[in-house]
Amino acid sequence: MNAFFIIFYTRRFKQEGVVTLDTFFITMYLYIPIIFMLPFSYSELNALISTGEYHYLYTPYIDNAFYICSFGLAFFSAGAALAKRWPLSLPGYNFSQSAFHNVIITRVGVITIAASALFITSIMFFLGFELGNARGFAMQNASLRPLYNLFHILTPFSALCCLTYGYKKSSTFFYVIGTLITLLGLVSGTRAASIGVAISFTIMLGIITRYRNILIVGCIILFLCTSAIYIGGFRSGIYDLRKVMMLPTLILYGNNFSDLRDFAWTLSGWDGVYLQGRTYLAGAISFIPSSLSDYRSTWNWASFSLRSSGLGSISEHAGLRTTVFGEAFFNFGLPGVALIGLMLGVIITRLTYIIRNNINRFGPRKSIVTVFGAITYIELMLSLVNTSGFFGFYITLGIIFFACIVKQAILPLRTNTCTSH
Repeated sequence: MNAFFIIFYTRRFKQEGVVTLDTFFITMYLYIPIIFMLPFSYSELNALISTGEYHYLYTPYIDNAFYICSFGLAFFSAGAALAKRWPLSLPGYNFSQSAFHNVIITRVGVITIAASALFITSIMFFLGFELGNARGFAMQNASLRPLYNLFHILTPFSALCCLTYGYKKSSTFFYVIGTLITLLGLVSGTRAASIGVAISFTIMLGIITRYRNILIVGCIILFLCTSAIYIGGFRSGIYDLRKVMMLPTLILYGNNFSDLRDFAWTLSGWDGVYLQGRTYLAGAISFIPSSLSDYRSTWNWASFSLRSSGLGSISEHAGLRTTVFGEAFFNFGLPGVALIGLMLGVIITRLTYIIRNNINRFGPRKSIVTVFGAITYIELMLSLVNTSGFFGFYITLGIIFFACIVKQAILPLRTNTCTSH
């Protein structure tokens, strides 16, 4: 499988540069967590670094987890082949792109979203959220979790809106605002609200410019990964830079790409009874606090994965990541895995084709909004695949719907050709 990936990436690199939408998704969500990490999942260093005595409980299940994921990878490939053969339509894609081009990534839209993020952040400071550990503070105070969830989604989204608009219009002002909001994301102690923005924007720039200097990109990724690990250490109360800079060890045996290991861990205590959609339903009603719903508190993904892994109830834990195929398997078995693989293969391949055509036709600056919209669309689909953060689906979808309502009610009707296929 490593050879297949190398051949695939080399071909795509020659065609479109260091990073494309498909190479990024396949590398980060499929190749690294499933294939590359397989041999490291067996190592006893996992016990020393992250899993303790549980290592010996889940190790016999690693092969099963890998076989299930391989089944999903086969259907991902089938979906990609299907999308290359037929120009399939993606549900809601044109709708979301219209919102991004006509309302969200405009001067008024970006300022409104940025102001909203700053307002939410100021409220959090006022309520006493802890610097560098806002997530832990929210997990300990159930009544404040909705506010933290809103911050956790809105802050990186608004930062990317500012940076995207700044690039599109060559505006230093919006670059500065986007950077400041990204730095404010550090109050959460979560990498998605800070380093995640830098990674996403770097990927976006790499896609639209078809950048080919792999050494420079490698150095940037190394710096961002190092920063992400330090933020994780800071959240855990480890402030010594020397202790958290053991980058290779932490990446290979820590919790950064532990999806396959966590899949096996969840399998180790699973009773073999398929959930038949229970965690998906619990995610769909995530707008109801767990404290008010016994169903949610019992069947949300975090609760199920922690029970099955033997970790019990940990209030500050969001659940185990079991690759993009894990939740589908525990709910519907191999048919669920096949469906998710097929769906993701179609979506990623189709979006890659659309972005390529946009760059060829309109150039980088006009295409960056399309790329941002495509990445947001993928994140929405991943929320359907893994429901542990399903609240983000509603927040992002709400922004898109509101933008479309504004477009129809206030802005003059206009056609933005950059959203065309």
